[in-house]
Amino acid sequence: MKKFIVIALALILVSGMAFADPEKTEDYIGFNVGAGYNRDQFAPGPGQTRVDSGYQLGLSINDYTFLDSGAPVGIYMEAGLLINLDNTTTINDVVATNIEPPVILFDVVLGPGFRFEAGRGMGLLMSAGMDLSYIDEVYRYSDPTYGYIEFTRSSMKLGLAATAELKFNLGSKFFVTFGAKGTVNFLSWILNEKSTYAGWHEWHESHTDSIDDYFGFRVMPRISAYYTY
Repeated sequence: MKKFIVIALALILVSGMAFADPEKTEDYIGFNVGAGYNRDQFAPGPGQTRVDSGYQLGLSINDYTFLDSGAPVGIYMEAGLLINLDNTTTINDVVATNIEPPVILFDVVLGPGFRFEAGRGMGLLMSAGMDLSYIDEVYRYSDPTYGYIEFTRSSMKLGLAATAELKFNLGSKFFVTFGAKGTVNFLSWILNEKSTYAGWHEWHESHTDSIDDYFGFRVMPRISAYYTY
């Protein structure tokens, strides 16, 4: 079912781009700021449950592309940063103090976009699409046998995102929106890079694995300013 959803969204986007006429398209490009709650849960090892939760600041650039000036359906693209304001990591309900939370995360959304005009300079913008995010984190501890050990974990997360924004026109070209974005991630891969320092010896290792029992979500109210071109 998950693969079907991803393939269906990809086909919608490819079809729209293939038949688009650049001379007739209408674009809304905007910048938005938001803050909200995030939570990720997965199994880092046998018999372990890890939960990362906290609050994030979101900064992103958005673009709605409609195939003509009157089309209600178009293509939505978003790229931005997620900055951790507060983060707690627990493993089997015990707070982990040797894991440094990632400071900045990268997030990209691609999918269909929708617009509905309500009159009196108001409207509604919505989107639903694929979400891909990337994070780095550092995990350090001392081992009596191997000495100082450091892990660098790079995670890729795939899921679905949806946005809804109330639109208020400020003129023929500018408008602002107030809304929210929700993300559900259900697949994740991780690149583990391990470095061990034991006296004179240094040892490095890296491998990529899928994350077992992964599920994550984010909910973020936000405001945006757009320009029509």
